[in-house]
Amino acid sequence: MNLSGTNSLYFIASLILFLNPLCLLSYRTFSYNEIEPGFQSYQLLTYYDGTSVVFLTKPINETCNEPIIILRIIHPNGTVDKAEIDYPIPDFNFCIIPNDISLHLVLFRHLPDYIYVLYENSTDINSASYFALLVTRTGKFISNTYISRVSVINGTLSNLGNLALHTNEEHGFLFYNPLTETITEWIYFGNSDSNGNFLPINNGRFDQKISDIFPTIDGNFGIVTKNISNRPHDVIDPIEPTFELYITFVGPNKNVDGPYLLYQTSIPNLQIQSNCNVAYTTKGYFCILNMKDEQHEDPKYHVIKIIFQNSGSVVDVDNFSELGLYRNLKENEFTIFNSLYHGGFLLMIFKNSEDTLYKTFQSIILDNNGNYNNTLDLPENIKIMNVYSTGGFRNNTFVIVHQEDDYTWKIYSTDTPTFTSNGKYLIINNSDPILRQTVPGSSPSFIYSADNRTINISVLESTFNQPNAKYYIVIEDNVVKDLETNQPLIGIGSNIWEFNTVDKQDIFTEDATGRFSLTNEGTKYFKSLSSYNQTGFLLQLKVYLAKSIPLEINRLNDIKYEYDKSQRPPKILLSLSIKSTSNLNERNVDNIIKDLDLLIKYKELTPISLFDLTNFIDASFGFQRTRNFFDDVKFHLIGIVIGVIILCLLYLYARKKHPTGKNIVIFKLTLIISDFILDILFIPNNGKRVPQLIIP
Repeated sequence: MNLSGTNSLYFIASLILFLNPLCLLSYRTFSYNEIEPGFQSYQLLTYYDGTSVVFLTKPINETCNEPIIILRIIHPNGTVDKAEIDYPIPDFNFCIIPNDISLHLVLFRHLPDYIYVLYENSTDINSASYFALLVTRTGKFISNTYISRVSVINGTLSNLGNLALHTNEEHGFLFYNPLTETITEWIYFGNSDSNGNFLPINNGRFDQKISDIFPTIDGNFGIVTKNISNRPHDVIDPIEPTFELYITFVGPNKNVDGPYLLYQTSIPNLQIQSNCNVAYTTKGYFCILNMKDEQHEDPKYHVIKIIFQNSGSVVDVDNFSELGLYRNLKENEFTIFNSLYHGGFLLMIFKNSEDTLYKTFQSIILDNNGNYNNTLDLPENIKIMNVYSTGGFRNNTFVIVHQEDDYTWKIYSTDTPTFTSNGKYLIINNSDPILRQTVPGSSPSFIYSADNRTINISVLESTFNQPNAKYYIVIEDNVVKDLETNQPLIGIGSNIWEFNTVDKQDIFTEDATGRFSLTNEGTKYFKSLSSYNQTGFLLQLKVYLAKSIPLEINRLNDIKYEYDKSQRPPKILLSLSIKSTSNLNERNVDNIIKDLDLLIKYKELTPISLFDLTNFIDASFGFQRTRNFFDDVKFHLIGIVIGVIILCLLYLYARKKHPTGKNIVIFKLTLIISDFILDILFIPNNGKRVPQLIIP
């Protein structure tokens, strides 16, 4: 097992106060009634936080729709928000491409909560270009970026340009566009800058037809190309292949890895459809080849699975499934194989229907070896507009949007099965994720076991600080690599590796105040602010600290500041008071101070580093409890008072016995002895602080 130093581990906490009841239905439905008739559910986008976005169209004739992007945002709690993308996209983008059922424009999910809109700016052969519009999923404009020219093939615009997006928000996207019938260009765009614009960072072209594109585990893209022979189909030459399948890996750097040969055959008269992606339950990637042999009157069907790695080496090639299962595929327009995150495969079948605007959706679930397992637990023959009507979450939930009638559209969701087979950590709140700790892959906190099969990670005491809380750990893709092949391995998604903390009560502790310091940069920034903005800085800083701990913000008083000249160089010193609570199920003041001290001292690993203002906090200073003067001297004061009382009693007793005597000597003698003892103690304890006392 190798650890990738470019990735990290995160810890995220979740506080659960209730349990979801067991759903009695095998599939779940969500219906929404529009106020106006005529809307059609065209596309469905799904996000990792459980939010879905439906793109609605409103036809104005048989080929075109109203020129506006209408969105419905469905939140995990069932609420629906309405939104529109208010940007002047040319009207023809809302029309169906000739000899197709798709529009000119396409929406793409961009993590964590954005949308790409790929559209064309013109129908003029001399100026038509692709643009990528970036908006929030509520429709707010961010940027509009030029991508490439629209290709002209045989005198007409091709309209075949497309995007391939990565599953990780840290990476950009790949644009690919056929230039001719055999040549395809590709452009790798990096992630957006501060203005939301994208810049091309790598590009190239293939002299073969692109068959498939998929994101890889390590941040690259796999481009599958095929080479088909033009020789007569009645001639069989075992030396000259009729079909070849290649894989090439491209990424943000200028290097292109490949092409590598995955499969070849000399059998003529084959129609081959390929689907390639990440193999979640094995090391590497897969391609499913759905073959139709037309040499005989009764066509024969073959399905082959290819397993390969990012080095281009093919691990396995094997027949994938029972042939009889696919007899009916010849009647379908196309099929798609998807690898399921928990093992197995989902075969999606899209059939033409009597209504040319819709297709009929069917599904088959296969185990890891291609054996029939079941079908998705959905109503039969759901009518959808196109393949964009389907989506899914990485937690193995499949969703599909269906138009019920002129007013109503419906979302069906169902869970897919789990098949068995022979890190960056997160700890997250289900409703509001709270990052608790992140550990870079190159961190010394990782300790390997002797057999290189186990990793031990040092966890801060502040990470799992909430009692009776639910946590789950997420391991990012490419955190761990296979020791023998250096193949990046799939991580663990959210809500899979879960555990709970014990329900315990804290003891009550009084209010307390602590101090923390700003860094040099933070001090300069704070001093540059106006008095009004300094107040806003401190208020927002308190909000971020409450989120980082976490605790209710009303338990924190307003932050006060002073200029601390004792530090070199002088810095802004901040003071924060923490209120006690009578609820023993919440963290007491002592534990909050301890947590906050750890969060600040290890801020590069904790949520303190996530916010811009908390990043100005000095990690070396930590969070120090302010000493209460009375608490420090109260026992000394009590001793002095008792001593004075005893001396007074002795004085009164002596005066009563000897009224004419010099009884005041009791006080003088006590003060002389005390002064002598203190002088002696001063020399060894504090003498070095007064250089004048040192004899040269």
